[in-house]
Amino acid sequence: MSRTLAKQTEMPKLPLLKEADEVGQAPTQAKVAGPELRQHQRQTLRFQVSLQGGNGEVRGATENISVGGLRMICQNDLQLGAPLALEFSFGDTCYLNLCGQVTYCKAKESQGPPIYAVGIKFSTIRPLEAKILSSAIEELKQNIAAQEHSVVRIVVADDSLALEAGSLLFKTEQTIVERLDRLARESRPASQTSWQKSSSLIGLPTYKLLLNGEDVDTYKYRYFPYAEKLITDYKTVAQILRQLRTGQNPEGYQEYIFARYCVAGTETNLRAMEAAQRASKDFRYFPIGKRLKILTDIYELLLAHKERLIELMIIEGHPRRLAEWEFLGMEQAYRKQSLDFYKQHLTKQIALTGEEESYWKRNPDGVVCVSPPRNAPCGSSLIAGFALLAGNTLIVKPPLRSPISTIFLWKNIVHEALKMNDAPPGTLNIVIGNSESIVDEWIASPYVNDILFIGDSKIGLDVGNRAYANGKKPILELSGNDMMFVWKDATIDDAVQSLLDGFLGSTQICMVPKKAFIHEDIFNEFQAAFVAGVKKLKIGLPSDPEVSLSPVIKIGEFYEFLDDALHLGAELLCGGIRVDHLGIPDEQGRFIRPTVLKIEDSATANQMRCIKEENFFPLMPLVKVTANVDGHPDFRDKMIFEKMLDVANNNEYGLRISAWATAPFYIQKFMDQMHNSGLLRINCRHVGFSAYLPTHGGTRKSGGPHGEMNYMWQKTTHLQGVSLKRMQPNKRDG
Repeated sequence: MSRTLAKQTEMPKLPLLKEADEVGQAPTQAKVAGPELRQHQRQTLRFQVSLQGGNGEVRGATENISVGGLRMICQNDLQLGAPLALEFSFGDTCYLNLCGQVTYCKAKESQGPPIYAVGIKFSTIRPLEAKILSSAIEELKQNIAAQEHSVVRIVVADDSLALEAGSLLFKTEQTIVERLDRLARESRPASQTSWQKSSSLIGLPTYKLLLNGEDVDTYKYRYFPYAEKLITDYKTVAQILRQLRTGQNPEGYQEYIFARYCVAGTETNLRAMEAAQRASKDFRYFPIGKRLKILTDIYELLLAHKERLIELMIIEGHPRRLAEWEFLGMEQAYRKQSLDFYKQHLTKQIALTGEEESYWKRNPDGVVCVSPPRNAPCGSSLIAGFALLAGNTLIVKPPLRSPISTIFLWKNIVHEALKMNDAPPGTLNIVIGNSESIVDEWIASPYVNDILFIGDSKIGLDVGNRAYANGKKPILELSGNDMMFVWKDATIDDAVQSLLDGFLGSTQICMVPKKAFIHEDIFNEFQAAFVAGVKKLKIGLPSDPEVSLSPVIKIGEFYEFLDDALHLGAELLCGGIRVDHLGIPDEQGRFIRPTVLKIEDSATANQMRCIKEENFFPLMPLVKVTANVDGHPDFRDKMIFEKMLDVANNNEYGLRISAWATAPFYIQKFMDQMHNSGLLRINCRHVGFSAYLPTHGGTRKSGGPHGEMNYMWQKTTHLQGVSLKRMQPNKRDG
């Protein structure tokens, strides 16, 4: 830290500087003059200043500003040349971040604490930034109210930190147009606002954030196109998005763009954390019966909004079959019998020994922050709702690129249920922005207790490590490399249908089966039935009710895995061709025909990437499990089972396993010995859902070192034991 800040956290009213001291004239008592600030015409503006450093925060005010620098008064004697990171905002909306340095610091006469006039030069201002700042200055000159609500946040740091802060904070792809539009509309008639036409997008719904129980419009937007238009006319969609982001109003955009949604910055995320922390002080003591009623109402609202929720997921690009399956998972998870079961285990008497009663109770952790994945954010995120049953408050961050259905779910269903039951404001907050930055802020914040991260294993394990190191509880829902095991007496039709679910969303869902290990006695029969089913799968647009396949994100990686398997001896049974949405071969197509591989030996299979790693594309290996031994069939079966067991328990992931068998002996062996998964489903649909059991949770790279089946009401609490003797009150003489 170049120089520590004053320890005072409150500042007396500061006297206005005399006109003779305006920046642009070198102060006579300054440590060094600032001639470089004189090259720009200065405008008198009264911004607030929030000056921050190692010893806390001190507030001040700007006197004037230009695109070259600013002058402020504060209680800090700053060192000449001290590097600064400056963040400009209108109200709560950050719109510009710059680097600067102190060019002079002059003491002012004051009867109270020392007051300094400080000159700051912007050291890294680009032409676009200068244009934005100049426009903002012109607007604020004519809007005194906006000046009063504008803030310059200045962080004092060493050189590397200041430069890093400047580069990290300036991450927006948006221009200032939308924010200036708001200021202009407040200060001028509509006819005088040059950019009002470009920002008033007729008929385009705006999805706002949620802070402390209120809708929040940040006036910084992103635009969400119809997924089907992206598939069929990508170039036009891309062009329209570019025009919208630069403030234009392209003709016919309504045909391509479904909605716009607000994006948050650091200040908004901080407000969300503060609101959740305040609410947690009350909500943790909310009667458990009322908390149960909230979840019951969530269930009823889910049913009421079913068609709209599925429609929004389809607009985002989920095939209808996939969207209906996702809704089924949400609906079954919140059924009454499961909710009652969970409630019973939050507080429970476990013993009565003589006069002493023993209880366990699960106390809420506090503020739980939720980061769902891009591929299935709506259904995945709702598992966090069970944290409400335990008395926690929530911050939910829908993914930046596909947030629409998730915003609708949490605002129109969960938030409504909270309001119906008088939950305190701030019990639920919704923010959207750069995922890395927001998660980093959660990890650093003293207000946050738990972080539920759902996504890629590599990223998630790093988040978990950093969260744990900062005293947070990481709850990880990560990648899956799900396996199916088919015994020789399995009901083949049922097992085949369950494996076909592996192509839901083109296998870009974590909890679908992604490879099958099949007893050699029935391998040929199973293969024939499965390939016949795969060839019936239809490629098409998401709204087609017969479609379950999605555009493939990792096409390059698909071919890497396929080539690796073929090189090591796999046989291609079908698929492997890149096609368009009509199923026509196309080198630029966004779909891949469902691909099936035959692998003759499990030992060879274990060397292939498509077995060791997660297939996040429509590639399904069928592995024949054999035992080349003579002797009794039971001995051969024993060896085949041990091979299956070895594959399952040595999987680096552990989300779900499904097994298919009818012999009670082998059913019991699967139950007793296959332990490496959050869920083991025997003769049950691999992607199915069951009462009392959660939908998520896994071991190893699927859940981290503490990974297991995840009850969110349990994961977001800590267990406390209570012993109690009930005593009679003392009797006193009257």
